[in-house]
Parts: sequence; C-alpha cells; structure tokens
Amino acid sequence: MLTGLLAGLAAVGPAAAQNLPEYELPPIRYSAAEASNRVTALQARRSAGDWQPTVGTGKECLRELLGALEVPLESQVLVFSKTSLQRALIEPRRPRALYFNDETYVGWVPGG
Repeated sequence: MLTGLLAGLAAVGPAAAQNLPEYELPPIRYSAAEASNRVTALQARRSAGDWQPTVGTGKECLRELLGALEVPLESQVLVFSKTSLQRALIEPRRPRALYFNDETYVGWVPGG
C-alpha cells in the first residue's frame, strides 16, 4: 500500500500533491473514480434511448426526475441558508427543496 501511495504522489508531482485535498490522493482518488450510482444509471438509460425526459414546467421535470431516480416526493425538506452560494436564488420565502432516499438526493430551487 505504501508503494502505491508513493507511486501516486510521484505521478502528480510533489508540489501538486501538497495542494491536493487528501481525498484526491491515492488510494482514494475521488475525482478519478468512475461513478456508479442512480444518476449515472439514468444517464446510461438516456444515452441508450431507454429514457427521455419530457419537456414541461420546472415542477413537472422535477417530478419526472424524482420518479426515474426512485426518490419519493414526500421526502421533501426545505432549507435556507443566508451563507449559501445560491443566495441570489434562495431566500426565506423561496427556499431550496431537497428530496432524498438512502442513495440519492436531488436539490431544486424554483426558478434556478
């Protein structure tokens, strides 16, 4: 394992390795790992022509996506943070909606 770690650090170079977050270093290499989850499976279905989202209002598209990802509409939680990077879009009267199941979460901001 130590050999792999050293080889990985050598591959990115000493200066770059010092600036990388720990999760980007061997053995994790988060960004280099191939994703395998409900979203990538849905993307594969779309690429194969097995699923095509319909065009509609934001809420209609959201409901269709939640159904395709098997995320229950009833899981909705509304959140607001004045320090959010999306604070231009969200506010106490228009919070972000989060929907989730054990494997997936979907965030939606009306008008976002």
